[in-house]
Amino acid sequence: MKMGGYLKRYTPLRSCSPKHAKGMREYREKRLIFLAHNPQCQIQVQGCTNEATEIHHRCRRGPHLNDTGTWMSACRNCHDWVETHASQARAMGFILTLRKSLISSLPT
Repeated sequence: MKMGGYLKRYTPLRSCSPKHAKGMREYREKRLIFLAHNPQCQIQVQGCTNEATEIHHRCRRGPHLNDTGTWMSACRNCHDWVETHASQARAMGFILTLRKSLISSLPT
């Protein structure tokens, strides 16, 4: 076997796992429904446009990707503010660091 050469791939690499792809399909559907039911920005910091166009995940995405109890509808300006002012956002309840057992008790 030669060393230093590239191995030829016979099949292309997947962009994501089948499990993650399934979760993302579910997320896209739930996201549209959530934004339709929550059309106004729920964060409301200075510079808010009041029209929700995005989902803010208070507990980050990962295992909580499709947990609507951790979602907030947000406009782009407010979402940017939350991401750049993490300590203030955490104090205001826009970012949660909860244990798994407590997350299930959040209202949906």
